[in-house]
This record gives sequence, C-alpha cells and structure tokens, in this order.
Amino acid sequence: MTATRLIKIAVALAFLSTACTVAAFVLMFPNDFKVGEIFWPVLILVGTAYPFVGVRIVSREPRNLVGWFMLLGACCWAIDLVAQQYAWFAFQSASGLPGASFGAWLSTWFWPLGTAMLLILMPIFFPDGLLPSRRWGPIVVAVVVVVLATAVGRAIVAWGFRDDVNLLIMHQADLQDDPSLAGAVAGLGTAFTFLAGVTLAPIAVIARWRASTGVRRLQIRWFVSAVALSAICVFAQNVGYLTGAVNGLVQAILVLAALAFPALAIGVAILRYRLYDIDRVVSRTIAYAVVTAALLIVYLVVNLGLTTILSSVATSNSVAVAASTLVVAALFTPARRRVQRVVDRRFDRARYDAERTTAAFSERLRSEVDLAAVADDLDQTVRAAIAPTSVNVWLRAGER
Repeated sequence: MTATRLIKIAVALAFLSTACTVAAFVLMFPNDFKVGEIFWPVLILVGTAYPFVGVRIVSREPRNLVGWFMLLGACCWAIDLVAQQYAWFAFQSASGLPGASFGAWLSTWFWPLGTAMLLILMPIFFPDGLLPSRRWGPIVVAVVVVVLATAVGRAIVAWGFRDDVNLLIMHQADLQDDPSLAGAVAGLGTAFTFLAGVTLAPIAVIARWRASTGVRRLQIRWFVSAVALSAICVFAQNVGYLTGAVNGLVQAILVLAALAFPALAIGVAILRYRLYDIDRVVSRTIAYAVVTAALLIVYLVVNLGLTTILSSVATSNSVAVAASTLVVAALFTPARRRVQRVVDRRFDRARYDAERTTAAFSERLRSEVDLAAVADDLDQTVRAAIAPTSVNVWLRAGER
C-alpha cells in the first residue's frame, strides 16, 4: 500500500475517533455525566489528542506502528465511549430510541482492544515501530491472542445480559464473576491486560534503552520521563480519591495530565521536535518540584509558628498567613536559582558546562585587546561548549 493511501486511512481513523468522541460528549449533558464518572475526561482526551499525534506520526513515517496503535486505540475507546453514552441516553429516554441494548453490549468488550494497543503494544514498539528483538515476537503474538480472547469472552457473557442495560453500563465489573468459561476467560484476560501493561511494557522499554545510543536513547528518555510524570499524577489522583483530599475537578485534571504527558512525549520523540531539550525539561521539572516542596514546608512551619506566637494577641490567623506568604515569595527566586544550579549540574551537565565556559570567555574578553588572541579564544570556547565538527571565524577586511 502506498504512503499516500496509508495517510488517507490514518486521517479517516482520526476523523472517526474525533467524531465519536464529540458525539459522546454531547450525549453526556442529558446523561448528567453519570456514566463513566472520572474516566470520561480521559476518554475524551484520548479520542481527540491521540489521533492528532498519530496522524502526524503516520504522515512522517507511514509504516511506524506506534502511530497506528495510537489511532486504532483511540478509535476503540471513542467507539466504546459513544456506544456507552448513547445506550444510557436511549435507556433513560421516554421516546424509546432503538439500539440501547446493542450499544450497552458493544461497550462491554470494545475497550480492552484499545487498552491493549495503548498500554502494551505501543510501548513495546516505541519509537521506531519495530520489536526490540526477535524474541519479542512470540510474546506479542501471545498478548494479541489473550486480548482477543478477552474481548470475545466479555462479548459472549454480555450477550446473555443484553436486555439489562443498567447492568451492562453501570456494573460491567460483575460480568467477570460469571461462572461460565467465557466469564473466566473475560476475568483472567482483563487482569492479564493490565498486568501486561505494567510489566511487559517497561521491560520492553528497558531492553530497547540498553541497546540504544544517540537519538534513539533521547527518544526513549522523553517517553520514560513522561511515563514517570504520569505515574506521579495517577498516584496523586488515587490518594486524593481514597482520602477525599481533592475534589473531582482536581482528580480529573490529574487523570488528564497522566494521559497527556505520554502523547506529547511520543510526538516530540518520533517527530524529533525539540528532541534535544529533554535534559533541560527534566532539570526544570525536578528543580521546580524540589523548590515547591521546600517552600511548602517553610510556609507551613512559619505559619504554624506565627499562629502559635500570635494566638495570645490575635484571634485571626490572617497576619500569620500574610507573613508566611511574604517569606515564601522572598525565598522563591534565590531558592530556585540555587536549586537549579545543583540540579543542572546533575541532570543537564552539558548545558551547565557550556554556560560556565561562555561565562569564563566573557570575563577574559573584557581584558583582551589582541584580535588574534580573541579569535583563538573564541575558537576554543565554541569547541568546548558545543563540540562542533568545524569552526571558522570571519573578520571584515580593513576593520579591527
């Protein structure tokens, strides 16, 4: 198949995913957002952002399977979402709209296909669309067989309850407790899908990392950094959900961030847009995280101390809050600069050394008057800072 035809197919899949996602979002309003709970923002993000990145990848590298997994996985989740929302809308509607049972049945077994593509296959084939080695061939085949068996098992079990829309939409987890063979396959296959995503995908990334160099290693670093941020967001969301420390909006934002980071990292890594900024991104992220945590501790300590001291002379803690805020604001800039220097020294060493080299050259330039010495010093500084293949210095004739 020609590259042009592949790109057209990719655009069609992206359009299908986006259209299904938009239709599902429209149906969420009459459904009062009761179906899907906190997961619907994730499905909307995947159904719209992931196809866009997938099309960009396919347009650049039509035979890269990573782009196709993003497109097909997004389509599966988008179809599942619109089927689920329509089934509930038709079930609640007094006009007796057709297709409620079919939509509810479809939504029970379509999502494992998209989950396997996004959580298992895409990381295994990242970033060039090829397996890390030939030994991964049987593993991928086994994953595909198990996922297809899971989808078939869930479809068979759900077909027996196709008239119970409320069960299929609101209590899908109960289908895995069905005592039949199909129910056992559905339950074990669903557990395997998530277990494989947690184990096989990281193993594949580590194996590719160990065998990679240069650009390939930078691509993997982008992906791993994004997955690490996603894991932090998922952890924070789960802690907030279990403890009730954060509201639903914050939880939704954390879940969205967990899915957005990998999509952005995959796009940057494969399209190679600002690929070499990964060290800077990592160092800035770590620095701001450390500064935020440190200043939060300072704020709490100062606020608690002032509240204790002023409790005998003032009933309101507004003075303590204002003073704590001023202390944190005064410490932010110097703390960020100092922490940034320490972090750059460890995680962005090339940039740190380059800045030190250029700063030293600026100091020497202030006291140097010999043009030949300046040109020679400039040549050595550039070679030490960015290590180019060649350096040439041009001077205008007749000018000093």
